[in-house]
Amino acid sequence: MTDRLQYGTTAKLFHWLIVALLLVQYLIGWLMPDIHRGMKPGAAVTIHVSFGLLVLILIVLRFAWRLIHPVAPGVRFPHGSG
Repeated sequence: MTDRLQYGTTAKLFHWLIVALLLVQYLIGWLMPDIHRGMKPGAAVTIHVSFGLLVLILIVLRFAWRLIHPVAPGVRFPHGSG
């Protein structure tokens, strides 16, 4: 039986929350009207920017979490087995 490295619940939560928010960001960006110079930003732009800042904050928190809670080094294979 081989030992598998697994990330903790918090790391997984950060990961999937960021994935979900990036998907929302993509959809909002796709559906957002074209923005031209001098236009007043609408609600979609405000939401898009807010979600972008939230993603940035979560990425920084995830990075800090990883520095504080590193994953154990991988299992080494015997020489010649791949």
